[in-house]
Amino acid sequence: MNPRWNKVWRDLWANKSRTIVVVLAIAVGVMAFSSVFITRAVLLKDMNTQYTAINPSSVILRFRDGFEPDLVNWIETQKGVKAARATGGTLVRIFTPQGARNVELIALNDYDKILVNQVTPETGSWPPQRKELIFERRSALALPYQLGDDIEIETPKGRQKTLNFAGTVHDLRAIPANLFPQFTAYVSFDTIRYLDESDVLTSLEIQTDDTIKTKDKALALGNQLKKDLENRGFEHISVRAEDPNKHWSQDVTSAFVMILTIIGAFSLVLSLFLVFNTVSAIVVQQKKQIGIMKAIGAKRLQISILFLAMALSYGFLSLLVAIPVGALLGYGSLAMVTNFLNLEILDFHIPPMVLAMETGIALVVPVIAALIPIIQGTKITVREAISDYVVAKQQKSWLNSLLTELTMLSRPMAVSLRNTFRQKGRLILTLVTLTIAGTLFVSVIGVRSSMVVELNNILELNNYDMELYFDGTYDSQKVTTDTQKVEGVAEAYTPLNISGEWQKNSGSESDQKEFIPIQGYIPNSQFSLVTITRGRNLQRSDSNQIIISNKFLRDDPSIEVGKTLTFTINDKDYDFEIVGVYLLADTKMVLVNSNYLRKIVPDADQASSVQIKTTKHDSAFLISFAKTVEESMKRRGYDVAYSLTIDSIRSASAGQFDFLVGFLMMMAALVAVVGGLGLAGTMSLNVLERTREIGVMRSIGASNSSVFRLVIVESLSIGFISWLIAVPLSVPVGLGFCYALGTAFFEEVLPYVFSPVGMLIWLVLVIVIAVLASIAPAKKAVSLTVRDTLSYE
Repeated sequence: MNPRWNKVWRDLWANKSRTIVVVLAIAVGVMAFSSVFITRAVLLKDMNTQYTAINPSSVILRFRDGFEPDLVNWIETQKGVKAARATGGTLVRIFTPQGARNVELIALNDYDKILVNQVTPETGSWPPQRKELIFERRSALALPYQLGDDIEIETPKGRQKTLNFAGTVHDLRAIPANLFPQFTAYVSFDTIRYLDESDVLTSLEIQTDDTIKTKDKALALGNQLKKDLENRGFEHISVRAEDPNKHWSQDVTSAFVMILTIIGAFSLVLSLFLVFNTVSAIVVQQKKQIGIMKAIGAKRLQISILFLAMALSYGFLSLLVAIPVGALLGYGSLAMVTNFLNLEILDFHIPPMVLAMETGIALVVPVIAALIPIIQGTKITVREAISDYVVAKQQKSWLNSLLTELTMLSRPMAVSLRNTFRQKGRLILTLVTLTIAGTLFVSVIGVRSSMVVELNNILELNNYDMELYFDGTYDSQKVTTDTQKVEGVAEAYTPLNISGEWQKNSGSESDQKEFIPIQGYIPNSQFSLVTITRGRNLQRSDSNQIIISNKFLRDDPSIEVGKTLTFTINDKDYDFEIVGVYLLADTKMVLVNSNYLRKIVPDADQASSVQIKTTKHDSAFLISFAKTVEESMKRRGYDVAYSLTIDSIRSASAGQFDFLVGFLMMMAALVAVVGGLGLAGTMSLNVLERTREIGVMRSIGASNSSVFRLVIVESLSIGFISWLIAVPLSVPVGLGFCYALGTAFFEEVLPYVFSPVGMLIWLVLVIVIAVLASIAPAKKAVSLTVRDTLSYE
């Protein structure tokens, strides 16, 4: 081997622990960064491929009174319509150890010809036969039943029936059971009749043709079809539209992956600090070698190339680790996301662009990080390089003076603390690494607390313990009175919920009517507590004033407090003044003073549900009480459809938050690993540079434990200082996360919550990291003999 390249090899091989630490740090940074890009590229591609393959509907028409099967043929002849699927069904309940759960039963008009919203059979039989249930696979996973089991269900009329669990399907359009506490299953219309429920078709799911490319155009088509159907004699039709080319979670997924990408980039940048520290230390350590090479004719460029080759070698070795491990990490991340969203991994691969990015980052960026120390180190003259005489500069600082004055510290402790601040440049870079890791960790813990607060703010709109739904409408006053007679009910309230048509005023072709839920609201009522983000809340004296959910503002920035919106209610137009905006995740809803709404709605004295506050609020009580109140109301002559506890909704929503926070924590952990490797590298370099100093200490009687303690205390000092800096920095970073995640998932900035628990957890972790990072350097320091240390060059 050429002598110059032999030198590079020896530099790498002579200190294997240092090489391993640097290579691992770069590898962790590269694989954290690349795994996010692998996840994003494959996920979005597979998501769109799967979604497109099922021929998704972008317009859904719901008929309160049902329709005949031949209406499908007419719909499919209309302009803009490609195909349609007609469905019916009902809502039943099953009883699990966690309490009663609702199951949406979907019955198709023609199982042999499913052109829209296609489902994929996975296990058991298909299509469903009489008395058979085919569960959507996410629902099946959440149920305590096995394929072939007979399941007792309860119909809306309160009848107990038995159906057989005959199979599972994958339905991309169904809301996954892990995202909402309701199950989905397919049945035949024979089964619907066996349950003594209505077997009419109630929903038309329409796939639009290539001329409909946006949600606004899909909504315009839906409204036109509704108008045409009303001219044909149909009544009580609702319209819902969706983007025909986009999976429902695509926007949220993209926003979340972008946040992960930023964290991954942090881990990459931090790994480069270690490269900078390492190359700087090696250049200083090899000062005499540089002088000797210059003395025998080596040019500065030639010497620089040697050190750059070493940095390039670090990058190459890290690439050997980063590519396979990054692929595994990307696959694991992808598997978690697809499982959460009920998707499949169709074609896992490392995109060429990601592979090129990995290679470029691993090989080029370490070289760039090494340039500054190489340029500074190789400009030394021959005389300066080979001279043993160095004029020591007395370093006087307030910190050294302070440590000298602290007489209560033992001499070894004082030495450790002074050593901590000896190489200030290296210390700063190491602190930056650990501080960023700690800042991210504490911030992520705080984000979860912020999400929980946000969830509670949203659920305060439904500030009760459970809601009981009826299969029909009943006199509101009678429902309230009868409900309050049930033992365990503290208060009862019958909400007023209607739907109004809102005319958009955007001035574009999307200027179409949209159906908006309108809810009666009693100001100062304890059943509905809203979080106002702009303007004011409703007052008892208000009439045509409204507060709107924040979703309005995200979809149309021109809407603001003080503007007037027009809604068509029972074929009559009403103008409402916006006086406030309240928090509600991803849903458009309007709140109107209940007294005023009851005046303009003819059947306002009829109730289809009742909200209940119970005397006890724990989960175990609510699970048993739900069945108690249902049976009690049935005995009083009510057709009870189902009940839903707020606790079950809160649990499902908290599970979603935990999934998001878990991903953030995983990325923060990778950054912490890089920080730990950086600290380990720093301690190794410090021990190497103080070899002679350790020898002198050993020669005057320092014990192994004293030398070991010196290294450990120095590492702990660095870790503790980083913690002190990270805690206050976590506040602005946490605010940034609250802004990014809030606008992505809630259309509003999350309320920031500082987490003392996160602060204490990171303190424990940074102590553990500091100890682990210093054990190997400390053992090396202890293993050095006096002879070896004093003869060290």
